[in-house]
Amino acid sequence: MNTKQTKMPRGFRLNNPCNLRQGQGRFIGEYDKSRDNEFRQFRTMYYGMRAALHLLMKTYYHLHHLRTIKEIIHRWAPPEENNTSAYVKFISKKTGVGENDIIPNKPEFWVDFLDAMIQMENGEKIDRVFIKYVVDVNFQLFRC
Repeated sequence: MNTKQTKMPRGFRLNNPCNLRQGQGRFIGEYDKSRDNEFRQFRTMYYGMRAALHLLMKTYYHLHHLRTIKEIIHRWAPPEENNTSAYVKFISKKTGVGENDIIPNKPEFWVDFLDAMIQMENGEKIDRVFIKYVVDVNFQLFRC
């Protein structure tokens, strides 16, 4: 691995910008075996971001009915492993949605949410145009 890659955040090196942990099942574009023991690895950044959006929208929002930033982040980044309250405040500030307010299930919100989440998880941002593209392509599919 070259020096530039080793300095990249883990989530970027694995094409997993929201740092999805290893788990049951596979997402489209995920490698069968990640080079990381804790986190999933994807073939491209698009697939990693798509997997995060799938998990957030289909599983958290629709299946588990998590409708606030606080509910979602408490499940995504539990307090026993993270500073969850700081994470919730960061996402709330970046999206402009109160931590206990019902989130709008609209593409614009999910772009803001993913943008903030990626920055929180990696300490760096990626191009919002790319995030918007991933959300626009997949929103109707995950909307239920």
